[in-house]
Amino acid sequence: MVQMIGRGMRLSAGKSDCHVIDMVGSVKTQGVVTAPTLFGLDPNEIVTEETADGLRKRAEEWKRIKELEEEELLQNGTHPIFHG
Repeated sequence: MVQMIGRGMRLSAGKSDCHVIDMVGSVKTQGVVTAPTLFGLDPNEIVTEETADGLRKRAEEWKRIKELEEEELLQNGTHPIFHG
């Protein structure tokens, strides 16, 4: 791992960033990590041929849908906090 990070941090013409994603232990806590799950998308959703910007937009849309669903559960009194 340290060697990989060292390679990423090595200065090189035209390179300005090094993104390090540590996925150690993530399989136990959240399942298999994929590009969509890194953006916060549902791990059960199948995504093919999507750009990072497209995944970001999907994630924002998915978050808005989840917030609306949560709000509806609260308004209807059917949210689990009412039935703890």
